[in-house]
Amino acid sequence: YQLQESEERFRLLFEESPMGIATYKEDGQCIMANGALAVMIGATREQVLLQNFKKIESWQRSGMLDVALKAMNTGITSRCVVAVVSTFGKELELDCDFAPIKINGKPHLLAMFNDVTHLRQAEIEMKEAKDAAENAAKIQSEFLSSMSHEIRTPLNAIIGLTRLALDTELNLKQADYLRKILTSSMSLLNIISDILDFSKIEANRLKIENIDILLEETLENTMSLFV
Repeated sequence: YQLQESEERFRLLFEESPMGIATYKEDGQCIMANGALAVMIGATREQVLLQNFKKIESWQRSGMLDVALKAMNTGITSRCVVAVVSTFGKELELDCDFAPIKINGKPHLLAMFNDVTHLRQAEIEMKEAKDAAENAAKIQSEFLSSMSHEIRTPLNAIIGLTRLALDTELNLKQADYLRKILTSSMSLLNIISDILDFSKIEANRLKIENIDILLEETLENTMSLFV
């Protein structure tokens, strides 16, 4: 009864496993395969049972055959991850384990297959998304840098000409207007520099500076814009 119960548990595990499982004789002929393997490679179970792993072209092309024979020859479980097109035309990425076993004292090969195609595809999609994000960040950084330069060039001219104008003979109102133009231009120049710093943050090139300021002068300049 215990033997029967044990065999039943094994049969259930074998049949219900999401992993593709097959057993082959020493000459390569398949003697047992579960439904998951048949579905995995796009075949029927009967078709799988007709296969001899030593004669399967996809095993030969992908290198699976060498790994399987190594397991049988050395008596040590071998593993590989390969991209294959099965005999039945299905493209797969397989994580394979080959274990040498004995049945009734005779050497056999136990092969276990996990379909990792979706995982590989997810990795490819993640890499593509990462590359796209990095490329977008690079384009944004280059755009900000270019625009900053294009805006700063005429702004520096405004600041320079305003300073020259302040050195000429002016009435009080004209001088006040020009000082406000100068202060506003300097503030705008600082804002542009801050925008450029955002691109430096994304590129991990931002440096923190410690600069002394005159609080009274800063407050006066700010207030002058609204008076």
